[in-house]
Amino acid sequence: MPLGRRLMAMRGKIFMSLAWAAAAMACGVWLLVRTGAGEGTAVVVTKSHLIRAPESGRIATLEVVPYQHVEAGAVLAKIEVPLLNQEIASAQAELRSLEAQISVQEADRGRQFARDLEAARASWLRARVELERDRSDLMVAEQELGRADAPGVLVATSEVERFKSLRDAAKSAVDARVTEVDALNRNYEDALRRAGGTQSALLKTSVEAAAVYLESLRMVADANVLRAYASGIVSAPVGSQARDGRTEVIDEAFPTPGQWVQAGVPVLTVTEPTSQDAVVFVDLTRARALAPGAAVSVRGTNGGSFEATVRSVGVAVERVPLRQLQDQAIQEWGVPVTLQVMDRALTPGESLSVEF
Repeated sequence: MPLGRRLMAMRGKIFMSLAWAAAAMACGVWLLVRTGAGEGTAVVVTKSHLIRAPESGRIATLEVVPYQHVEAGAVLAKIEVPLLNQEIASAQAELRSLEAQISVQEADRGRQFARDLEAARASWLRARVELERDRSDLMVAEQELGRADAPGVLVATSEVERFKSLRDAAKSAVDARVTEVDALNRNYEDALRRAGGTQSALLKTSVEAAAVYLESLRMVADANVLRAYASGIVSAPVGSQARDGRTEVIDEAFPTPGQWVQAGVPVLTVTEPTSQDAVVFVDLTRARALAPGAAVSVRGTNGGSFEATVRSVGVAVERVPLRQLQDQAIQEWGVPVTLQVMDRALTPGESLSVEF
């Protein structure tokens, strides 16, 4: 068959082959363009803080209502732990009892101090009186010896020696009494300085231990006061449930006073009113081309454009959270890329158009 007729017969197949080739080239070009400068829809990350119960117990008081704005550090609720109040009361009673024993001991010690001080003073005064008497006896003995030993006085030598013995004995008595008075005076001064008696070391240790235990119980009680980690809106904790093979996000009921809560279980949620982080889910090819620190252009719902940087890039494809899938422009699967917007506060849940 001539070549012309053969080409005419195969013109349909040739046309289809060319069409497929053109389509393939168009797809390749589109992928290259899409990889180099793609677009996506980001959703502002909601910064929520779960307020968990540190211990199992009952909600004694609830200081907030749903969707109330609170400041950081504000008291949200108080958890009453069974038997903790009883332990605190018992520890307080024990500490008061030990302190009462200390008070009694102090009173006894004060009375003993007064008795010791009075006895030391009396002994010192008695010794001083006796010292003056001994000094008087010494003076008399010296006078008698002086008269007996004076020139022109006829006194037997034996009598003079007797007067000398009396004088020496009186002098020794005075010296001994001076030493005694000095010792008693030091005892009296020591009695004035000291607090009197000694406190029982065991009782003192018991008081310190009881005080430490009571303080530890009070710290436990203070830890069961739930406070806001940051300023924001108070709401019920967010939970999830499985339905039709998919996990759905649900809002749990707002707690009420008297409700029992388990340790570690979220009781409340505080959501910050603004954020500077947003997440966009992209295909794996584009995710590999992005790196932390890369600059991207973002457009808000009001049409204004602003700059952002890539904070982090996920390592694998993930399913997009259900709440973000409410926007039909967001694909169901993708690699999460976290963006940090500069110099602008964003509203949680706000959609942003991102240009890479």
